[in-house]
Amino acid sequence: NKLWALADRSFLNMCEQTAFFMTVLWMHALFVDSDLAGRLGLAAVAFRLAYPFLRAMNLLLVELSTQPYYMILSTLLANLLYKAFAGEAKVKAISTNVIPTMLIFGT
Repeated sequence: NKLWALADRSFLNMCEQTAFFMTVLWMHALFVDSDLAGRLGLAAVAFRLAYPFLRAMNLLLVELSTQPYYMILSTLLANLLYKAFAGEAKVKAISTNVIPTMLIFGT
C-alpha cells in the first residue's frame, strides 16, 4: 500500500531526526541564544511537517523540506561550536523574512 509506505517513511524519518534536532536546539537555546533557537526551531518543524506532503506529490520535492531543515540544524550546530571555541556566537540574529524565502527556494 503506497499510503502506508508514505506514512511509515515519514514517521521513521521524524524518529531518525528528533534526537539530534532536540539536542542541538536545546544546547543552542541554553548556551547561545534562546530567541534564535526558537525561531530556527519553528522553521525546522515547519519543514518537517511539509515532508510527508512533498513526498506524496513527488519524491524529488522532498528536497524542499530536507535541505532547509539540514541547513537550520547546521546553523544551530555551527553557532554552538563557534560560541564554544571563540566565545561568541557567529550568527546573532535572523530575520523572520528569511523563513518564507527558505520555504520558497529550499535554501
